[in-house]
Amino acid sequence: MSSVDTGYEIVRERFGDAAHGFTRSVLALHRKRGHRLDIVTFDRGMTALYEAAFEATGHACTIDGWQVIDLAPAVIAAQPEIALDALRERCESFGGRQPVFVVGVVGLDLAAGLRDAGMRQVIDPVADLLDWLGEG
Repeated sequence: MSSVDTGYEIVRERFGDAAHGFTRSVLALHRKRGHRLDIVTFDRGMTALYEAAFEATGHACTIDGWQVIDLAPAVIAAQPEIALDALRERCESFGGRQPVFVVGVVGLDLAAGLRDAGMRQVIDPVADLLDWLGEG
């Protein structure tokens, strides 16, 4: 069992059906708080899967704007500076009207880099979920 599985197990014990996978949990939290998010995803081939998942779980209403960076995780890992530049461009194109959620594990470090560079509209989903767990 991985630490992620262990975390889900602990959260499920505490919150029951309110515990989901990471992306769905972030969307559920912001939906619960009445927030809408702009999102950035990677790999255009995954877009239809994300759309179907967001619709099926009722979280599509949480998404305001959506940008895709068409890079596979292996490319992002090999050339993070290219992905970071593309992410910065996508985040700026939203115009700061909503917080930005960078979806996917490959986006966590990239999003942290943008926050470190002063882009405060890019959320820290890990900190948000930990805060939420502390509220329960």
